[in-house]
Amino acid sequence: MVKNKNELDLAHPVTVTSTTGDKLDITGENNKDDSVLIQFQIKLKELPSETDSVIVAKGDQYKIAYKRQTWNNQTIYRIKFWVTGPDSLGDARWKEVGCNFTDATYLNKWITVTAMYDGTTATKLWINGTSKSDGWNSNTAYGNRNAGAAIVHKEANVTIGDSTINGYIKDLKIYSGLGSSVTGNQTNYLALVSALSDSANATKVFDLSATPAVTPAYTLATTWNTETKQDPETHLDKNTYTETVTVNPATNASIVTAPEAVTVNIDENTGNNKVIPVSEDTVLENGTAKVKYVFEDMLRGGSLRMITANGETDYTKTSMRFGYDFKLPADTTFDSCAWYYGTTANDLRLSLTPGANTKKIENPTATKQGYIRSNIVFTNIAKANFDRDIFARVLVKYTKDGKTYSKMGAYVDQNSVSSIAEKIKNSGSETETNYVNELTKTK
Repeated sequence: MVKNKNELDLAHPVTVTSTTGDKLDITGENNKDDSVLIQFQIKLKELPSETDSVIVAKGDQYKIAYKRQTWNNQTIYRIKFWVTGPDSLGDARWKEVGCNFTDATYLNKWITVTAMYDGTTATKLWINGTSKSDGWNSNTAYGNRNAGAAIVHKEANVTIGDSTINGYIKDLKIYSGLGSSVTGNQTNYLALVSALSDSANATKVFDLSATPAVTPAYTLATTWNTETKQDPETHLDKNTYTETVTVNPATNASIVTAPEAVTVNIDENTGNNKVIPVSEDTVLENGTAKVKYVFEDMLRGGSLRMITANGETDYTKTSMRFGYDFKLPADTTFDSCAWYYGTTANDLRLSLTPGANTKKIENPTATKQGYIRSNIVFTNIAKANFDRDIFARVLVKYTKDGKTYSKMGAYVDQNSVSSIAEKIKNSGSETETNYVNELTKTK
C-alpha cells in the first residue's frame, strides 16, 4: 500500500517481478562481480513479533530482515543483512552482519539503512551513516576462496515488506556492479555514498518511486459575514468580517476531531503565514466541522510620543504608537496581544509577542466601557525615517474554560511619523501642534 509519495506500508508486501538473469540478481559465478548495495529509509512503529520479518529480499540470495531471537532467556531484536553462498559451502555459506535493536532506539523515527556486499569478503551495514556489526557478524564464514560464489535463485522475485512488520519504507534503491570507489570506501561512508551518484561506479538496478492516487478526504465551503458598527469614540464605521469554513468529509469519511487552529495569510506572503487559534469553538456535527475566524477593524489611530533627555525634548527622533481598541466575546478573559510588522505591506516578517506581559488599559474612556486598549510602539525613529511607512497587523488572544482563541485585525495598518504629524497639525492641541512643528522643522 502506497502511504505517501515514495513511501510504502511494509505490512502490505510488494513483489517486484524478476526473471532468470535479471539485473536484480548477483551472478553467482566464480570470478564475476557479485557485489550489491541496498539503501532505504525505514520507520519501525514497534518491535517485530516474528523470528524473521523481511524488509527487502531477493529470495535467499540477499536479504535484509528484522530478527527476533531468544538468547540466555532474553529477547533480542536485530536488523540483519546477509548473502547466501552455494550449498557446497555447508554451514559456511552465509555472510551476514547485524545491528541490535533490543533497546528500541530506532523506533518511531526515520532511519537510513545502507547494506553492502562487496562481492569478495565482506558484508557491511550502516545505520544513519554509522557502521554497525553488534548484532552478529559472520563475515569470516567463507573467505576469499569463495569470491564470486553467491548463489543465484532462479525466478526469485524481490520482496518488499512483511505482514508482521508495523512500519514504513521509502527511498529504496538497489545497486550492483559496484566499483572500487564504492567498495574501497567502506571506512568512509560519505565518500561511498557520493560515489553511487556516478554510473561509472555503480549500476542502479532498482529505484522505488511510488506516488499514490490523490483522493481528497474533504472539501471546504467558505462563507463571509460582514457586520458594521460605529466606534463610540470616533463615530467612524468599523467592520468585522467573520469567515465560516465548513469542512465536509468525503464519502465514507468523517471529521473526528474539531479543529482548534487555522492558518492565516497575514500579508499576502505565504512564507509569513501564521497558525493561530480559532475564534470560537468549532461545531462538530455528524462528521462535519464548522470553523469560524474573525477579522476585526480594531485600529484606533496613531500618535507620537515625545522623547526627552535631561528634561529637554529631543527633536531628532520620536516614537510612533499604533493604538488598538477591542471588545472580547462574552464569558472570555483577555490573554495577550501580538503584532506582526514590517516596512512593506506584504512582508510582515517581524513580530512583537509580549504574551502575558502585554500592556493594556481596560475601559479606556467613558464612551468605551467594556473595551480594552493596547498599543505597539516603535521607538527612537530618526528624522531621516519620518517619511517611511511602517505596517502592522494585530492579533488578540483570549481564553475560555482553559482554551485559547483569537481574532485578527481586519487590515494591515499603515502609518508614518510624517502622516501622523500632519493630522496633529490639523486637529491636535496647542502643545501637540508645537511639538510636531518643532519635530518636523527643517533647517
